Amino acid sequence: MDTDTGMHQNQHNNQQFKIQHHNNNNNQHNNHLHNQHSNQQFKTLHNNHLHNQHSNQQFKTLHNNHLHNQHNNHKQSKDIKEVENKETKIS
Repeated sequence: MDTDTGMHQNQHNNQQFKIQHHNNNNNQHNNHLHNQHSNQQFKTLHNNHLHNQHSNQQFKTLHNNHLHNQHNNHKQSKDIKEVENKETKIS
């Protein structure tokens, strides 16, 4: 499948993401949500794995989120490369 389309698994989601770090899901806190037609607000959650449809989701101060149907720009890779370059110059 074309990953640029986001696969559109959750076509009716209104998602707001604030303060995200490392969008990978380890499910360490075991927050598994398989809800449909829900209005969900998450604050200060860690490691959430969401498979929701038709939901209104607002995330604040989240870490390690793995969301299907996300259209996020991955800007972290550039920052990581810059840090690696700085570390290699130190000798």
